[in-house]
Amino acid sequence: GQFHGSKGSIAYVKGVLRYKPESVGSSFQTESQIAVTIQTPSIDLSVEAPLQVASGGDVEYRVDYANISDTPFRNLRLKVEYPDGFHPKESDPKASEGDALWYVGDMAPGQSGSVRIVGTLDGAKNEAKVFRAHIGMLQGNGDLLSYSDGERLTTIVTSPLLVQQAVNGLNQLTVNPGANLNYDIHYRNDGQIGRAS
Repeated sequence: GQFHGSKGSIAYVKGVLRYKPESVGSSFQTESQIAVTIQTPSIDLSVEAPLQVASGGDVEYRVDYANISDTPFRNLRLKVEYPDGFHPKESDPKASEGDALWYVGDMAPGQSGSVRIVGTLDGAKNEAKVFRAHIGMLQGNGDLLSYSDGERLTTIVTSPLLVQQAVNGLNQLTVNPGANLNYDIHYRNDGQIGRAS
């Protein structure tokens, strides 16, 4: 047989022997099991994501997957878990169900594919946001039996550029028609890299 699962996952093989000796009226049972650790998944899955993003900024996630075994797989699904504060805009290809599940279908040995997801990510400064992806087969209860998974962390940073504006020296102002307005725009580079104007 074959074992499929994510790297490091453990599968158990359990055997049960029930017997009844001829000279005894009682039945007996003995059982044993061994653990098998998955060293290399049959499906390779990798996730790309930006290391840092300003709150509210655009984020692009990319999930690549490939059947690196000599066994074909059937009815595969790709499922992603978005971090809190992520708002998906589009994906290529489009999700099969909702905005986080893709029907991959059958994969022959050596076959590969990818999914690209674009959206915005909100969060507090220095907050770590984790994006996860899993590929596997749906079980009867609707849960995904993962054959491989991956994750990437993106940290929320402050924007390196600061822009403030005022009208007639005030941040909030009510004016009458025909009034003269004096606009002040202040900008500052708080980043570590000089920027050309």
